[in-house]
Amino acid sequence: MAAFECRGLVLHEHGGAPRVEAIAVRDPGPGEVRVRMRVAGVCHTDLAAVRDARFVPMLLGHEGAGVVEACGPGTRGTEPGTAVLLCWRTPCGYCRRDRRARRGARVRDRRRAVRDGGRN
Repeated sequence: MAAFECRGLVLHEHGGAPRVEAIAVRDPGPGEVRVRMRVAGVCHTDLAAVRDARFVPMLLGHEGAGVVEACGPGTRGTEPGTAVLLCWRTPCGYCRRDRRARRGARVRDRRRAVRDGGRN
């Protein structure tokens, strides 16, 4: 597969400091998308990953926003040019856990709206 080069924050050794360096990004495989990142963040989860790294090398910065640049075979629900947000856990909205959490959020939102006089 073809690849192109971009920059990423990479941890190469346990206990070491991550470095910004050139990385190769391959074309997306089945069910994958490639996103051109416009902004990315390194959060406490990344810092914990550096501290407790189970494997190296590790690419950091798993939250951000960008635009879908390419879609692999069989990808559904998006297309090149779509603006997207990336985060470490995205609810599917279909499993029991996500349905239960969404239902709880609606109840809490209603209670808050009543308590705050409808000001959210």
